[in-house]
Amino acid sequence: MNQAPTVGVVILNWNQASLTLRCVDHVLAMRGVAGLLSVVVVDNGSTSDQVAILEAGLPRECQLVKNPSNVGFAAGMNLGTDIAVRQGCEYAWVLNNDAFPEPECLAELLAEMARDATMAAVTPRLLNVDRTPQPLGGCIDSYSCAITSLPPDGGAPATRTWYVTGAAILLRVAALDGQAPFDPRFFAYWEDTDLCVRLLARGWHIGVVGSAICVHLGSASAGWSSPFVAYLMTRNVSLFMRRHHRFTTWFPAWLRYAAVQLVHAATLQSGGAPAPARAIVAGLYDGLRGRFGRPARIAPSERFANLVLRHYWGVARAFWAVAHSLSPQGWGGHRSALTFETVLNGHVDG
Repeated sequence: MNQAPTVGVVILNWNQASLTLRCVDHVLAMRGVAGLLSVVVVDNGSTSDQVAILEAGLPRECQLVKNPSNVGFAAGMNLGTDIAVRQGCEYAWVLNNDAFPEPECLAELLAEMARDATMAAVTPRLLNVDRTPQPLGGCIDSYSCAITSLPPDGGAPATRTWYVTGAAILLRVAALDGQAPFDPRFFAYWEDTDLCVRLLARGWHIGVVGSAICVHLGSASAGWSSPFVAYLMTRNVSLFMRRHHRFTTWFPAWLRYAAVQLVHAATLQSGGAPAPARAIVAGLYDGLRGRFGRPARIAPSERFANLVLRHYWGVARAFWAVAHSLSPQGWGGHRSALTFETVLNGHVDG
C-alpha cells in the first residue's frame, strides 16, 4: 500500500514555463524530504507553446493541471491545494514559480511545524538574488490601511492583523478547516494577507522560520510600475477591509487610504507614468463599488481619470475630512485630529 505524500507542493505557471521548470528543479533537489512530496504545477491559461514546454520538461513524478484560462493566482493555487488535500497531504506548500528554495528549506519549515502544533502557516526567509532580504510580511493599520513591514527577525507582532508573505508559504491542511485557502475574489495580491488574518482570528499561529531560505526573484514592492499590479493592489485593499472590519471601521479607513493613493497617482502622472496612475484611480473606484474578482478593466476612461487627477488634492482632502467626521472619537485624540498634510509629510506611517 502506498503511503500518502506529506507535502503537496503547488506551483502556478502563467506563460513562464522555463522559470517554472527551474523552480521545480529546486524543489526536487531539496534534502531531507525524499518520498514526502507530491508536486502539482497548475498552468493558468498559458499559450500553447508555453504549455508544450511544460509538458516536455516536467519530470514524470510531477502532475500538470491545465486551466483553459487565467483564473487568477488565488483560484489557481486553490485548485492545486485541493489536489494536495485529496491526496491526503498534511501540508500544502504554495510556491511562486520565481521562488527557488535552498536545499534545506522545506525540511526546516516542516521541523517548525512539528515543533509547534498551533502553527498554521510559516514562510522561509526570502532573499533577493544578491542575498539582500525581502519583506517577510507586515502589519495592517486599521486607521489608514497602511502596512508596516515585519522586523528583519520575523518576530510575531502583538496584533491579529498581520501576515507573512505568500511567495513560499507552507500551510497546515488541518488549519484550513476544509476551506480553500484563498478567496478568489482577490484574483491576485492581498489573498495571502486575508488568509493569514483569517487563521489568526481562529486561534492559529503564523510565523517566519529564519533557518529556512528561499531566493525570490519577484517582490510586490517593485510592481507598482505595472498598471495591472497597481490596479489589483489598490482595489483589493477595499475587499480585505470589508472582510475583516465593520462598515464604521473599514469605510473611514478606506477614505484615508484613497486620499493618500490619489496623491500617489498624481505623482505618477506628473512623473510621466499615466498608465499606473489611471490604474490606481480605477482600483479605488472598483474597490468602492465592491467590484472584485477577475478584472474587467484596469483603467477608467481617460476623461474620468484626468478629471480626478486634475482635482486630486481637493478630492483627497475631502475624503480625509469625511473620514474624520465619520469617526471623530474612534481612534483616540491625537490620531483623529491629524490633518491630511501631516500624514503626507511623514509624521505618521501611511
